Amino acid sequence: MATADATRMSENRARARDLVISPVFDAKRRAACEADDCEWLRTYLPGVFYNPFTPYQKRVIEDCGTVMRYGTKKCTAAPRGDGKSSIVKYLSLKYALSRQLRFPLIIGATSSKAGDMLSDIKHHLALRSITPLSQDYPVETAVARYVGPWPSRAKNVTANGRRPINVEWGADTIILPTWEDEEPMGPIVRSLGITSDDLQGCNVYDVRPDFVMLDDLDSRDSLSSAEGVIAGKIEDAIDKTVAGMAGQSKSLGIYMLCTITSRRSAAFKYSDTSQKPAYCGERIAAILKWPERTDLWQSYIELREWGTKTLDDNKRAVDPFARKAYQFYIDNRDAMDGGAELSNPFNFKASVLPDGSQQQISGLQRCYDYIADHGMPSFMTEHQNDPPEDTGVVESGINAEMIRRQVSGFAQGVVPPDCVVLAHGVDVGKYKLHWVVRAFRADGTGFTVDYGQHDVYNTKYGSDEGLDRAIRREVVRRVSEFRDMPYAKQFRDSLTLVDSGYRTEAVYAACEDLGMGVMPIKGIGYSAGVAQQGRFVDEMKHTKLKEPVCDGVFLSTQYLPPLNPFQLVCADADQWKAWEHDRWMTAQDKPGCLFLFGEKGEDVEFMSADQRAHGHYAHHICAEVEVEEIVKGAMKRRWKAKGENHWLDASYYADVAAAIKGIRALGQVATATPPSRPAIVSTGHSRQSRW
Repeated sequence: MATADATRMSENRARARDLVISPVFDAKRRAACEADDCEWLRTYLPGVFYNPFTPYQKRVIEDCGTVMRYGTKKCTAAPRGDGKSSIVKYLSLKYALSRQLRFPLIIGATSSKAGDMLSDIKHHLALRSITPLSQDYPVETAVARYVGPWPSRAKNVTANGRRPINVEWGADTIILPTWEDEEPMGPIVRSLGITSDDLQGCNVYDVRPDFVMLDDLDSRDSLSSAEGVIAGKIEDAIDKTVAGMAGQSKSLGIYMLCTITSRRSAAFKYSDTSQKPAYCGERIAAILKWPERTDLWQSYIELREWGTKTLDDNKRAVDPFARKAYQFYIDNRDAMDGGAELSNPFNFKASVLPDGSQQQISGLQRCYDYIADHGMPSFMTEHQNDPPEDTGVVESGINAEMIRRQVSGFAQGVVPPDCVVLAHGVDVGKYKLHWVVRAFRADGTGFTVDYGQHDVYNTKYGSDEGLDRAIRREVVRRVSEFRDMPYAKQFRDSLTLVDSGYRTEAVYAACEDLGMGVMPIKGIGYSAGVAQQGRFVDEMKHTKLKEPVCDGVFLSTQYLPPLNPFQLVCADADQWKAWEHDRWMTAQDKPGCLFLFGEKGEDVEFMSADQRAHGHYAHHICAEVEVEEIVKGAMKRRWKAKGENHWLDASYYADVAAAIKGIRALGQVATATPPSRPAIVSTGHSRQSRW
């Protein structure tokens, strides 16, 4: 009797918790929205996406859809608070609900931040009000409402006559509800912090992620690390742990969303196509074009600062809501808005203040409110994705902003008038060649007309297999590409110097393949990356087969069968890096100054797009500086490494090449071709000198 009663009560409870789930309310609407990402977001999440999508937001939506469908990579740096995370977060839900993703994984700077995003998804699924989302996705939303308050309910959910439903509803992982007889397990949505141990080999029930959202991974610690240690750890986690999550023969889409907190941050690197080309980096600024009447905006800033920072006798702000500045903007709005263009004109605070006025009436006003309250450097960081350079004097006095601002007014690849020498420097690494092309006038003034990176293909990570062949092949390819450029064809002869400090024999062989106009170079000194440590003057004394070219450069005749005899350029790396820095610090109206290609902006206070684009190159030039320190009671000068310096090496190689061709600073006249040199005496091999 007791057993029968227990069975009957169990049956009653099972019937009571058997959910009633309606069919899809509007199948046509659902199908149309699933075919249009923008329409899906606006239809099913109108409380989140209530403003029209801007062109830039539409691009984020389109890029995100591409990453999710085809397993590509993308990094977008957008202004803080611009809705980028909401777009990708809810598109992850959309693609999971439509079964285009099996396992979207959300990774945040911390587990807590990642968990907040998953909580947002759970919240919208579990809303008790009738919404288009609940109408058109009835199984997922009805079950979410049921299990949301008590996740333990997910163990035995049934509906519509005891039909079993599979669902899991954990703190960091959910499995979307699905009818078990139709689909044994629904899509998985999970959230983890970038430092979580669960990232390594992440899978749920043997299912691996097919899409990863990386959301604002840079913490404020990234700013405090002068050498980018935190950013380096983030990079290591992305490139090794996250990139290795895909299952066998499966693609993994990765979308990185960020705001650039500093130029040492991971966000800065991944949004730079020259550093992380696979991520197709894009940086979106809040202000695309600055307003023409900056004088009026300066008056606005002063009025706002006066109102919010001036205290009355009661120690309260005399105009706490800056209504005088607000009225000034209303009176002069047409003039103050003139020429401005915003990436998101709908992003402003429209709330009504106690006096009945609107807090802000435009996105541009919002930008200048932030500038007035927090300063231009903060705005450039948080909203323009262009953190200011370190403008203070650093050791030798050089800094990256100084270099970026030193543009010639000539476009990339254009040789300025009166240049007599073209020089090409190539720094060789295991995975990339960094190269710089410079044209010089007779007075020593130099113009960087082109620079870039060249991948070394067919090398294996962690292995040296095939490396010599790959480097030899790519050096030849790089120099061949240089020779085919229109600017190279303007000169009867140019000189290319190729770094031979790494994989020396491969570089020597490549130089022999290329013949006239290409020579290997070796740096000697104490600075970073030199092929040989020690004093240059001591090295020059060692053998007789050395021929001085100019101060800091000599040619060393090499006999290395089976190669033909050749000349190796040996350079005092410390001296030539200092020479490079001195040229950047030379006044722009003086002979011997160096320039980058590009145009200046109309407003000297703000860098032009060309100047901003040179940030990565400029940081390489400043990656080593001369410092003074006291050693055993005496003042000594040494070189201090601060980061990657590949373009610095390639640049000073180009300087040395120009010196070999006769260029001298301080107005000494260059010859069209270098002085003649004695022919190399052959020892069974024949080869012309590399002049």
